[in-house]
Amino acid sequence: MKALCAFFSILFFLVSVHAPLALAQPSPTEQLQVAIETGKRGAYELATRLITDIIDSGELNSSALTMAYNGRALMWLERGMLQEAFDDFNSAIRISPGDPDAYYNRADAWTIAGEPDKAKADFETAADAFFNRGNGWFDMGEYERAIYDYTKSLELRPNDGDAYLYRGIAYK
Repeated sequence: MKALCAFFSILFFLVSVHAPLALAQPSPTEQLQVAIETGKRGAYELATRLITDIIDSGELNSSALTMAYNGRALMWLERGMLQEAFDDFNSAIRISPGDPDAYYNRADAWTIAGEPDKAKADFETAADAFFNRGNGWFDMGEYERAIYDYTKSLELRPNDGDAYLYRGIAYK
């Protein structure tokens, strides 16, 4: 009987020490990545709800919050809910005004909304932001990331000699 009591005491101790590790919740950023992947699989309504819950938690840093608003805006866009998409793109831009992705995606939304002048303005802003972010990556020695951003800038502004020059240097 003493052996059985000792066994259960040890078992209780092990479970109480290790159970919290097994029950650990993913971080809000990890939850956001799962929600965005859910949307990429076509479950836009579910992804929208998941992202909303993550935003409402108040646990995201500004970079992740920008990604959350941008991601949820894309889900709204897929669902044909333009005003909600614009609201979230605007929130992402307000939080991170130098982030090119929100401008690029909002430009797509302006195109869908039949507003080509607004789309062009956002595409121009995105091109500048991609170029500037490329310069930042270049300065940090992150050449693959710099090349990616210079290439995105060139997709939007194909005659930009500076982007070609800096992308060429980054390839070296």
